[in-house]
Amino acid sequence: MTKTKEIKVSYEYSGLSDYWGGNGRRWDNDAGCLFAFYGPDTTTKDCVDQWIEDFNPGGDCDSFPEEISGEDIRNAILECFTEQGKEDYYMGNLCEPTKNADWDEYDPDMEEMPMYVILVEVL
Repeated sequence: MTKTKEIKVSYEYSGLSDYWGGNGRRWDNDAGCLFAFYGPDTTTKDCVDQWIEDFNPGGDCDSFPEEISGEDIRNAILECFTEQGKEDYYMGNLCEPTKNADWDEYDPDMEEMPMYVILVEVL
């Protein structure tokens, strides 16, 4: 009998990419970062969908066991959300970084969009 892999998701960073220092754990075989880009109208569901799109082709998570699917990642993301985060996801509410951003600080043409980064680990 094979042991079911546990997936842990944690918040890494939100903001412009110039200011993110990265996370060395993302290069380990059992960890990787997933990226979403957000603007003034980005919902929590939009971010989750982008993270799943980032996971599917591999990227940082290309060394994950093949049996881990995008749906497994989605479930782990939702599991790490607070009750408010889950409500935001299901109700189509704005994502947390969008709610908290001072949009006057960002490029009005959104040529450089801020990113929302999570770390995914297989335990």
